[in-house]
Amino acid sequence: MPARQFIIDLDIWKVMLGFLLILFSFFIYRRSFPPLGAGRRCALAAFRGVAFALLVLFMLDPALVLISPEKVEPFVIALVDISKSMSVTDNGDESRLMEALRGVEALEASLRKYRGVDFKAIPFSSGLHTEIVDMEDILEAVGDGTDIAGSLLEAETMFRSRNLRAIVLFTDGRITRGMTKPAASPSVPVFSIGIGDTLERPDISIVGLSFDRVVYKGTRASVAAVIEAPGFAKREVEVSLYEGTALLDRKTVTTGTDPAAVDVTLRYTPALEGEHELSVDVAPVEGEERLENNTEPFRIRVLKESLRVLFIDQYADWNFTFIRRLADGTERVELDAVTSHPGRGFVLKPGDERFDFHVSVSGLQRYDLVIVSDDEVFMADPRNMRVVAEYVERGGNLLLLADEHSPLLEADIPEGLLPVIPVGGRRIVSSEFDIRINESNAGHPLAILFEEIQAPPPIPARIAGFEATGAAYVPLEMSDRSGSYPFLTIQRSGRGVTAVFLGFPLWRWMLTGGEDVSAYETLFGTLIPYLAEGAREPSLTVEMSRTVYRTGEPVTVTAYAQGDRAAMGLRGEVRSVNGGKEGLVRTFLFEPDLKGRGYARAELGPLEPGSYSVTATETRQGDEAVTGAAEFGVQRVSAEFLKTSRDVKFLRYLAELSGGRMFEPEDATAIPGALDLQEIVRERKETMEFRSSPLLLIATILLLSVEWLLRKFWGLV
Repeated sequence: MPARQFIIDLDIWKVMLGFLLILFSFFIYRRSFPPLGAGRRCALAAFRGVAFALLVLFMLDPALVLISPEKVEPFVIALVDISKSMSVTDNGDESRLMEALRGVEALEASLRKYRGVDFKAIPFSSGLHTEIVDMEDILEAVGDGTDIAGSLLEAETMFRSRNLRAIVLFTDGRITRGMTKPAASPSVPVFSIGIGDTLERPDISIVGLSFDRVVYKGTRASVAAVIEAPGFAKREVEVSLYEGTALLDRKTVTTGTDPAAVDVTLRYTPALEGEHELSVDVAPVEGEERLENNTEPFRIRVLKESLRVLFIDQYADWNFTFIRRLADGTERVELDAVTSHPGRGFVLKPGDERFDFHVSVSGLQRYDLVIVSDDEVFMADPRNMRVVAEYVERGGNLLLLADEHSPLLEADIPEGLLPVIPVGGRRIVSSEFDIRINESNAGHPLAILFEEIQAPPPIPARIAGFEATGAAYVPLEMSDRSGSYPFLTIQRSGRGVTAVFLGFPLWRWMLTGGEDVSAYETLFGTLIPYLAEGAREPSLTVEMSRTVYRTGEPVTVTAYAQGDRAAMGLRGEVRSVNGGKEGLVRTFLFEPDLKGRGYARAELGPLEPGSYSVTATETRQGDEAVTGAAEFGVQRVSAEFLKTSRDVKFLRYLAELSGGRMFEPEDATAIPGALDLQEIVRERKETMEFRSSPLLLIATILLLSVEWLLRKFWGLV
């Protein structure tokens, strides 16, 4: 006999309201017009009072709970991996999937010996198949991803109301989607059945590429590839670099001993600007069966071949020598270095050819970047300064290096041209200034670059009397005992970019030798092209984790919002650009990335093969929309075939984490003996809610109707 419980939502104000309504019902019938006898008045008051009582009872939400014991039979589920790696045939003509299905049949037959055990087999790949089908209908391994941790969590959630005693996992253990380990231990034992060979089959694959995503037209570039060839030790393999069908480079290398990894570097010189898709191909060798991973495509962006730079240093010092030497060491930079000569004015070095300043915007526009160090002539002329300002406004770029005769000290600089503004007397201050990253702009490309540079020696002087403008980035700062000051400031002015070094002399780093030489060359070797290209990175930068993905791989997008602020409210769009036609594929939202302030991240999941563009949009103050974009591709090769050997270590770890064990497929019939297949008894509750029943409402209406009819019948007003 089930136990019964009567429950109500007992609120004191509801009870008081009911009590007052019942009192009110009798109060209003203490007399009537025309006068009625006490019996009739009490009857009317009773009808109304009971109706009010039922109404209050309705508000108290009464319910009757019937509690009875219920026996729940033990339940075991088998999760069967049907991702594409399960199509591999390890022995004979039988695929891994067929081997797994035989194991499921054996497990089910073994469980039938235990009375009352319920069993269900469910296929999974990138997740549980939501439309669960009979395993007899599964004949092919077609999934483009393997999410083991996610599938386990889904299974536990789906069957949490059952007496789930164990999950039996039939898989090769190779994860290509989701988390590499469960976030928490499964709540029931997991018994893993390892499917597939524990050794990699003889195969050649490209396991890694290293290349610059941005290269320059006419400048030699390289691609470093890592080739693995298990089963093909001491074999000659041919590695080629292609753009489309055009061969760019080819090398023949000899693999080592198992795992027979070998590094190879391929070189090419891009001839055209723009986006290019290249690929590294490894020619198949005799005995190789799987060729899907012999090709690795990637994308690069090619920029203009050379940058023209004008460097003015009236009183040439070591900076003049070192920057010239730096430019001579690269084909990208064409440098006109100008200094003064007694009696001849300004001359080009080398050669001492007389140099006449191009005091016109069109003259300066021959240069992508103008660098000025010492100068008491050119920028001291207000007319020339106006020309420089217009040059920057139209897209030219300007870098001022602090020095003893810098125009920063005397020249009348137009407001808004530079990333610094005067705040006091301009002067040179001597001290020992340490250079460090400004944490407020730690995400700036030049600050990120400086993270890899060993701390250089202090700078002995700075130009004081300036502070950074509100629009400027300060990736590097200098400090002494008195405080911190901007060292390198950068801002966009018009269509161009201006930058200022306020500390000097930087050539001191070169004279100390060692790592400090590398710091100088790295800083200027990056800064000059960066500024000469107009600091091309947008204020909102979008980066893909890869330039080309395999089918089934999740696509990861990172966005960086320049400046000292978080990337908030970023929206993204993915568009297909196949065959020159664009089409919206999906929209998404970015989430803050733990990488740091200003970073946001999005996981898009896998996409169909093709070419895509992804755009991030941020709406800032004043409804200004700022966007960043990137392109990527998805190739038809499945990520499931990158590595196909059974992951014994993971399967054993997963089983032991949950209190289960790992078995070989032929031992699946031994699993029931390791399970606790007890039925459980739990309370089964049935709740009868009176509020959901129309009886209370009908009774209330009926009582009020009877009261109204009696009032009419007895002639009450």
